[in-house]
Amino acid sequence: MTTDDPTRRDTFTGIGLGGIAIGLGASPALARPAPPGARVDYADPETNMRLLVKLLGSLDGSVTYYHAHGTMFGMRPAQHARPLLNFEGCAARIFRPDGEGGFLFGLREWLLFKDPAGVVKEEWLNPYTLQTVKLPHFRGGGGMKHKWTVRGQERIGHEDITVNYGPQVYDWMFDGDRAVCAIDQFIAFPNPQQPDKFPVASTGPVRWEMQVRSFTTSRAALEDPALAMAPSIETWVMKNDWMGFMNMGQWSGHHMWRATGRKLSSLDQLPQTFRDETEARWPGHMAEFAAWRGA
Repeated sequence: MTTDDPTRRDTFTGIGLGGIAIGLGASPALARPAPPGARVDYADPETNMRLLVKLLGSLDGSVTYYHAHGTMFGMRPAQHARPLLNFEGCAARIFRPDGEGGFLFGLREWLLFKDPAGVVKEEWLNPYTLQTVKLPHFRGGGGMKHKWTVRGQERIGHEDITVNYGPQVYDWMFDGDRAVCAIDQFIAFPNPQQPDKFPVASTGPVRWEMQVRSFTTSRAALEDPALAMAPSIETWVMKNDWMGFMNMGQWSGHHMWRATGRKLSSLDQLPQTFRDETEARWPGHMAEFAAWRGA
């Protein structure tokens, strides 16, 4: 998968659309009391790992799709946050046992930037710099480049910049059959726009992010050992450095992103307008993603 924009990375910029990172960890949560009659141990890190895989994807090795839409904001010191662009995207996720008690994690995704009316934008006037820039709609990812273990998500080959908080017990809350899980993730990865080559766009040699992700699901499905996956509504918030296309590498401030979406078992469940927009931009894209199995 390729793109003309050097800011692309093989993770979903936002809706994370999915697990996101070259190096990341999750902060430890305070253990809450298990709900009455719980059939799993919510205080056990290995159980938490498997439950997160059921929320993000599936334990049986099948591909799932996270479709979401949201808004990218800008924040500068002593100013209110400013909504900048809307976006819509999809992340394909696959998990396979790694033979060591955890999971290999494959990820592919694509994202389209839109205006407030929902129209895909090709160019955009940056309200901070007053420059018109080309928007980097992108698609990327591929391969089993991540791991999901009792420590959370890791990027293979970049363990040196992974935040390691040890075995994780996530933050769970329950209301009848409704279960909510929140996780915090801290991310660092080498900036594809290094300062010596992109002095205006680059924010530095390493990009830094924090994400807060919340999953709402059915407790019965989550605890049922016969089910490989659980339905999931996922809300995602991220704070990160200025995107390269902003050309604000030396400006104080940062982005905030917000997205909400749900897990799908088939690309046919995506909105038809989003499928049509994707196929018009990248002919053959939908069939390519439908055939992807982690390679």
